[in-house]
Formats: sequence, structure tokens, C-alpha cells
Amino acid sequence: MPKPIKYLNALQPNSRLKEYEIRGVLGSGGFGVTYQGYDRLLGKTVAVKEFLPNDLAVRSGSRQILPKSSADRDDFAWGLDRFLDEARVLASFDHPNIVRVYRFFQANGTGYIVMDYAEGETLKELLDRERVLSPARLRALLFPLLDGLQDIHEKGVLHRDIKPGNIMILKKDGSPVLIDFGAARQAINAKSRSITAIVTPGYAPIEQYSTRGAQGPETDIYAMAAVAFRAITGERPDDATNRLSGDKLKGWTEKARGWDRNFLDTVDRGLSFNKEDRPRSVAEWRTALGGHDSASRALASSSRVAERHGVRSFTARFAKRVDVRWAASVAGLVGLLSFAAYFYFLEQSSPSIGRQVEVIVSPLTVGAQDPVIEERFDRAREVTVDANLTPLEARAAINAYLEILDRDPENATAEAELVDVVDESTGLIEAYLTYPELSPEQHGEAESWLEVFGDLN
Repeated sequence: MPKPIKYLNALQPNSRLKEYEIRGVLGSGGFGVTYQGYDRLLGKTVAVKEFLPNDLAVRSGSRQILPKSSADRDDFAWGLDRFLDEARVLASFDHPNIVRVYRFFQANGTGYIVMDYAEGETLKELLDRERVLSPARLRALLFPLLDGLQDIHEKGVLHRDIKPGNIMILKKDGSPVLIDFGAARQAINAKSRSITAIVTPGYAPIEQYSTRGAQGPETDIYAMAAVAFRAITGERPDDATNRLSGDKLKGWTEKARGWDRNFLDTVDRGLSFNKEDRPRSVAEWRTALGGHDSASRALASSSRVAERHGVRSFTARFAKRVDVRWAASVAGLVGLLSFAAYFYFLEQSSPSIGRQVEVIVSPLTVGAQDPVIEERFDRAREVTVDANLTPLEARAAINAYLEILDRDPENATAEAELVDVVDESTGLIEAYLTYPELSPEQHGEAESWLEVFGDLN
């Protein structure tokens, strides 16, 4: 429930907006108020965002929103149009990691957007508590968000306000959701010089500090890289304006311990001060980080298919949350994790839908090999592309890699694939352990698997 704080400029609890009942305030900012609402027709909780720019408008005693003066009338009307235009575009999105917009309308002299109520905690709250994230946990959050971000960029929309406070981690399954788009706010900034530019220090690149700054996908990439920096180092990146006189971010990757060097260097590239030095697209950046574009989007697509049919299999639940470099790991883990939760989710999946939830693995090129080694590679890869593995099949894949290494201890390809299965599966188990609904038995068995993977390392 919302915290019992009085917001003098907000709608009061029990107020009615069409079929929605206002229950309380979830948050308030310079451009509006977000409420917890209740849809009386559908019987479910929603989030309702109200357009209320403090610099331009006030609420009268009759609940109506009015421009502060005649001079503000045109800017308020123009901003309201941008607010509703943004809502119209967001309502067309259907991605599990982008907040879902159900409808939008005008009332009380302003506009409202009705969205999915994302119950959980923000990434900011998580980082305030834990300070940093493990490599596996950051990847589990970052790659699904990048998939959603690419989706909106392809439709010509920028988020423009990515920060830990605008990333929700859902209570129901731990998946990340990007909320609170800032495109309308940025548009109003460019239109009205009476409004101070709204930026979040540390997460906004230099081009957002000017109403004439050319923005593009690189703008959101900078912000997402800043989020990754915060999760890796425990510190917020230096404000972009401070970097003009001396870039304090130089050399930060040398201080990060236990991280893949390529991953750190690619995050650093996303943090480049000059927009031209950053990756030009999310697809380019994600691939450089270690993800694969086509496979990642296939995972997200298959997950959405499963959700539309009411399927919550173990694989579908995790597919939208993992880096595609983990593709073999996901498949192997389904077999290895023979604890009760796997069977619980798997039993709920119909066979036909289960076959639609596929993990795509790009086979590695292997040179001339001992025929036995080639056969072991074929055996391992044949089973790890099946998303609904049995424990026996999964163990067979792991054993196949171990047999290759017994025969050829210097086989780097087998070692890399096995290490990926072990290391990234550890990350999935760590994420799984955050679920509040785990029984003590499920929790204990997951912990025991962490010990097994530790021994394999």
C-alpha cells in the first residue's frame, strides 16, 4: 500500500476517475502524480499517472487542473498533447520488460494514463540495500531490459529517463520492468524555457543538458550503462557536466574485480562522454556485451507466446530474464535443477506450448577433431537446444563435456561451454533464491546446487 504521506496537490483517496477509484499516491514529481488505483470494472489494481506540471499548472478546489496564468496556457496545452501522444505510443507496446499501458483519457482539465501496477521494488531500493550486484545477477536484469529498450527504439521512441528508480523488479517473478518514460518531459523542456531541464545527475548524458541537444538511442544507452556502472561499483557515475573539466570515470574498469574484461570495457564505451563514441544501437551494444541479437529476441518472443497461453513453465519464467550467452546454461539448468520448483512449473505447461518455448544456440565452429570428441559435442549440443530437458538428458550433456576434457584437457571450446553452463547456471540459481514463495526444502536444495557448481569450478 502507498505510504501515508499527504500530498496537498494530489487527488484525495476514494476519488473517482471514470471506472477507477484512487487509493493513494505512489509518487509525485515535477510533471505529475502517480496514483495507486482500482479498476472497479475489472476488479484489479492499476497505476494511474496524472499530467500536472508544477511550473505550469495548479489544481483548483474543484479538482480541475488549470494553467497558472494566461501566459502558461499554450505551453500547458502543448505539453498535454505530448503527454497523450506518448501514452498512445506506449499503449501499442507489448513487451514483458516495458510497463504496459491499458488506456489514456482526459478529465479534470488534464490527462491520465492507466498502466499495469508493477508491484515490487525498484532497482534503486535493491542497490541501496545490497550496494552492488553479482555479474550473473546484473546480466539477468540488464539483458531483458535491453531487449525491451530495442523494441521501443525500433518504434521511434526514446525513454530519456533511465535510472535505477525507474526500473521495477517485480515481486511475482523477479523480472525487471522499465517504467516512467521521460519523452514528454523532455519535449516540454524544449518547448518552454520556463521549465528547468529535468535530468538525473549521473545517468543523463551531456546532450540532455541542453534543449537543443541531439538525442538518439545513444542517449538511452548512456543511461543504461550508468545503471550498470552503479550496480558494478556501488557508486553513481559522475555528473556529465563535471566530466567537462576532467573525466573522473577514466580507469574505473581497472578497479572492478571479478568481472569479465570485455563486459566492463563495453559498459565503459556506453558511458563515453561524446555521443559519437557510444554504440549506435542497442543491438550493437548488447552484442558487444556478450548477447546475441536474434537469439535474445527469440527468447523474449517465445516467452510472450507462453504467457498469452497462461503458461508459466520454468523455462518460460526465466527465458525473458537471461543473457543469451546463457542459452545452453538455461537448458542445462532445467535438467540439473531437479528440485520441486522445476517439476511444479513444468507440470503446468501443456506439451504443445512447451515446444514453442525454445532456446536458440548458435553452434561454435570447431576445427578438425577426434571423431569421438565431435560425437560428444554433437551429443551435448543436441540436448542443450531442447528447453524442456529431463534431468537425465541434462546430466548427459554435462558428462559429454567432461568426457571431451578427459580426452583432450586443452580443448578450449569444451571448457568454455562447460564453464558457461556452470557459471551462468549459478547466477540463475541465485536469482531463483530471491523468490519469496520458495519453501525451506526448495531453498535448501537450490543452495546445495550452488555448492555442486562451486565444486565443478
